[in-house]
Amino acid sequence: MVKTAIVGLYVGPREVHAVVRRGGLRVWQATAPVPDDASGLRLALDELLARIPRRRFGRVRVRAAIGLFAAQFKQLHGLPPDATPESALAAVEAQHTAHFLQNEKLVRVAGVHREPAGWFGAALDESVVDSVADACRAANIRLDGCLPAIAAASLAALDRAEQPPTVPSVAVVGIREGQRRLSMVLRDGGVAELEAAFVPEVTAGPAGSAIPPIEVADAVARMLGPSPYLLDPGARSMLRQQGRRRRMALVVLAIFAVTVAAGSPWLRASLELRSHASHRAALEVTAAPARRDAIELQHLTSGLEAVAAFDASRQSAVVLLSRLAVHLPDSTAIVSLRLNEDGANLVTLSRLGIDLLAALEGMKGFEAPQLVGAVTRESSGAHDVQRTGVMLRRSGDASYAARTKVRSP
Repeated sequence: MVKTAIVGLYVGPREVHAVVRRGGLRVWQATAPVPDDASGLRLALDELLARIPRRRFGRVRVRAAIGLFAAQFKQLHGLPPDATPESALAAVEAQHTAHFLQNEKLVRVAGVHREPAGWFGAALDESVVDSVADACRAANIRLDGCLPAIAAASLAALDRAEQPPTVPSVAVVGIREGQRRLSMVLRDGGVAELEAAFVPEVTAGPAGSAIPPIEVADAVARMLGPSPYLLDPGARSMLRQQGRRRRMALVVLAIFAVTVAAGSPWLRASLELRSHASHRAALEVTAAPARRDAIELQHLTSGLEAVAAFDASRQSAVVLLSRLAVHLPDSTAIVSLRLNEDGANLVTLSRLGIDLLAALEGMKGFEAPQLVGAVTRESSGAHDVQRTGVMLRRSGDASYAARTKVRSP
């Protein structure tokens, strides 16, 4: 019987670790350094995957745990407690910039799950996920998906616990990369607490206080079943392949049906039906120019309506900034301001983020402001400030997007 080899990867900023398990046993492990250049991660992955011992008729599958440098795992605020996982994931993907940091690097939402402490979500650096997927594709290895290392490290922490054989009631998980540390407390198998911190190298704790990267790679290789935080970058391509196979099967069935019908007594009825279909097709060809004219006229009308709606709904950025300058409290800084068809989203730094709602209440042209995401505390010099995301929705008529919805012909 051919056994599938499961490869667990830990992708860190300076090293990539790999563990191979076959038949439940760890049979191989290795580490490759990441060169300090733009394509260093891809080179390290190619080198490590090429060294994996492979059997002639065996299959290999890869699961990758992404380190702290390219993964975000945090508690999500603002989601309704009675939301389903599907609706929560759709809401986070629609406003992922309000929940996850995104500077020069694009991120992809890996998953959302309800833990004992509330809703938690994970996001991965898109360039790192693409590098792992491209390396697996070049090595002809199937990639099951990528997930944050802290989610995979929980399995290694449970193995370290001294309460076998069942899952312990409380377990501590910790991973560290340089001066970045992320630790969480599991209670009954779910996340109960989460803490992220920057620690100087001189204050590093003992080596056993954090899960070693090679153990995280082994844990992701032993993972049973899908994880709620697992991102499968090849899911869409698999769906396309299944669609092509389904269409090919339909073609084969159609050929078989035609072959059977050719020798049956209903062949004459089929020929008559084809004759009627040909006549109908000829009539449709005659009516095609009029139909095309009607469709073109409808498209032109929709375009003119869209132009008129845009002209009526556009807003002046100068006017909005002047109103914000009047209503915002003193010592408030605008970090970012984004305008759209329905209003504006802004991120501010102020002494008390909750005072913004009262200050912006009743601003001309906008409805009551709403908080977006969590209010976080930051240090600015000798003072503590709060970073607050606020959404301003335009009042009055419906949004531009709703007024310009194209009607189907």
